[in-house]
Amino acid sequence: MQAQSVALRECRGRWTDAAQARAGSRIHAFAGLRRDKRAHHRGWMARARLARICALLLALLVCFRAGALPPAPSGSNDTLPLPEGANPWTPGGAAAAAQALPQGAGWTLAARFSALDAGARATWDAPVHWNLSGPAGVAFHVYCEDPFPISDLVLHLKSGTGWYTAPLEIEAAGAWWRAEAAKADSRTEGAVRGWGQIDRVRVAVWRGMDTDTRIHITPFEQMTARAAEVLAPGDCAAASPPAPKPEFRGLWCSETYGAGNWGWDKTVARVAAAGFNAVLPNMAWAGMAYYPSDVLPRASVVAERGDALAQCLAACKRHGVACHVRKIAFNMGYGPETAFMREMKAAGRTQVRHDGKAEPRWLCPSHPENQQLEASVMAEIARNYAVDGLHWDYIRYPDGHTCYCAGCRARFEQTLGKGAAPWPESTRKDAQVRKAWLDFRRKQVTAVVAAAAVQARAARPGIKLSAAVYTSLPRHREELGQDWKLWCEQGYLDLVCPMNYTPNSRRFAMLSGFQKKWAGDTPVYPGIGLSVWRRGDAFTTLAEQVFATRRLNTGGFTVFRCGEEELSGTLAAFADCL
Repeated sequence: MQAQSVALRECRGRWTDAAQARAGSRIHAFAGLRRDKRAHHRGWMARARLARICALLLALLVCFRAGALPPAPSGSNDTLPLPEGANPWTPGGAAAAAQALPQGAGWTLAARFSALDAGARATWDAPVHWNLSGPAGVAFHVYCEDPFPISDLVLHLKSGTGWYTAPLEIEAAGAWWRAEAAKADSRTEGAVRGWGQIDRVRVAVWRGMDTDTRIHITPFEQMTARAAEVLAPGDCAAASPPAPKPEFRGLWCSETYGAGNWGWDKTVARVAAAGFNAVLPNMAWAGMAYYPSDVLPRASVVAERGDALAQCLAACKRHGVACHVRKIAFNMGYGPETAFMREMKAAGRTQVRHDGKAEPRWLCPSHPENQQLEASVMAEIARNYAVDGLHWDYIRYPDGHTCYCAGCRARFEQTLGKGAAPWPESTRKDAQVRKAWLDFRRKQVTAVVAAAAVQARAARPGIKLSAAVYTSLPRHREELGQDWKLWCEQGYLDLVCPMNYTPNSRRFAMLSGFQKKWAGDTPVYPGIGLSVWRRGDAFTTLAEQVFATRRLNTGGFTVFRCGEEELSGTLAAFADCL
């Protein structure tokens, strides 16, 4: 509505100004006429006013048509009824009252997320009497112009004292898409009586940003099970859009000494045989390195198995695969507590959560020594190893609840130019302080990325800087302090890899399209979550998402991960598709 109002004012202004100009010229032409032509003059004035009114009405029509909701796709005859008559929806939390769409086409559900005291969730409940014993689930169509303020969209179906809960992934922005809440994919909460006794439906959206948004939904209908489309390996090459040349085909590698027990030579040989041309091996955390480092403590396994980075790099050179070393930022690791972790905590260099609890494994991003440490590690790798690139991971805060340590408060208040009491509540309840606080967090992470880019490029000119980033820039720059659009604009990154780890290929394509726009001239190689998908045909999904990157002309993609199982199975079978 806000965008429509702006367009309306602009249209009205343009047409009104033009009509007034025409009317003014006519008035001026008649100003010198004799008294006996006054009636004629008044006639011209009336016609000028009429022309102005007609122009305004035309402008209103054009503007409203431009901002109109496009027609929803037609539904089936198996509609699931809601109560007739008055508005059936009861809003809760950050929800505004539901508004009916014309001609029974559905409802508009608006979430008031800009109100900081409205809660983290907006819900709309309606009483129903549904028997879903036979259908495969519930389906409806959704339209959302701006989905990024929403972190989660969920359909809840109450049965007895419990609920069936079906998370839904938004698949499109500015277009209708079909949401399917399959019974097979739902989970239960509490004591449910069964699918034959559904007495309440709830639509819920969770706050992802402090920005108002809305969704439009069509009436619910019974969902019919459909056979999934399966792509056979032999049909893959013919189905693929043309691959760009060159095409970045990367694999994130979490195991420091290669996949399983293979070692790096066999691992990289399998990577090359599968048609991939780059690996992103994890060689350093914020608290340990898997190579002889003078900046970080060496992992104990290095004494036994040697320099993992040197071994990986040598294998990459032998097999013609690029090596972009992956560095975990701020997180010191999830293994047993180390002396370095205890030292950092004692020195006040670790994070503290909003509720005062410690995050002892995460370094505070605003601490000057931590910023210097992170940049120095990247510079050391660039200086000592002829790698193709350096790749940030975890370059962010762990969530929206950190860091509230004493050092963060002091540095923030210095930036703010005044006290931030009551601390830390002011960062959530005071709109002005909150805006400054989110900006402060972003600047701390950006300072690390910028310093590392300068130091690494000075140590090895031509080295490529990249980062694994979260999917929703508008949301995650606020929640995690990860402003990767700015990093691309400022040239701190040479390429970026958003972690689009969804098995929903339509959502993957939507996210990748937005990410390409946000990155501007910086190449985007979307991340494909092969190893994290829990269901479905992995081969077909992998093909769909690789093909999506080619249709979007991203120039490449990055797959998680290069494990022994993946390289022996799906990735090996996928080689002919590349």
